[in-house]
Amino acid sequence: MPTVSELVDDVAGIMKEPRESVNAFARALIDDELLPKSRGRAIARVSPIHVVRLFIAVALNPKIREAAEVVRRYESLVRGGIPSSFPHMDQVERFGEAAARIFENLMTIEEPAERAMWRECRIEIVETWPEATISLPTSEGDEIVRFREPNTAGHGWDGYMKRSAVIQGRAFVFLGHSNRRDYFNPDRPS
Repeated sequence: MPTVSELVDDVAGIMKEPRESVNAFARALIDDELLPKSRGRAIARVSPIHVVRLFIAVALNPKIREAAEVVRRYESLVRGGIPSSFPHMDQVERFGEAAARIFENLMTIEEPAERAMWRECRIEIVETWPEATISLPTSEGDEIVRFREPNTAGHGWDGYMKRSAVIQGRAFVFLGHSNRRDYFNPDRPS
């Protein structure tokens, strides 16, 4: 996997954001230990969850000083309808884990038809209230999973404006492409 600096370059390229802005989000996430920090000669490498965290921060575009708090809040959303009193709450899948799994699947699945399915997924992050949706095309139709804060039935339109950011699965596929970095075959020379 690439370094944080390489990830910043790649996310800036794929999301068409200035590198300085993406780097500011990365610094805020590093300071809050949501991205790895290099120490001396030990260059930190990112994992799929780190990729997702930076994507969330850049997509939602919060104030820099609030970036870590916003990423934590969205990353910890649970499948809709699960109460916080659920006895196995520590085992409930979180939005951040689900989004990272999409990235991991795109990295590891070799069967072309199945990989094409994962490439067509959509991750929608609602900016107006904490909610996220993952839509995955299947042979039977789209499978849609909503993630919300525990103990909430979710928000509706209620006359309010809904703002959201959408990350296509193919954004993960092309991550690093313009910089000749291969996230899916890291051993392959550039």
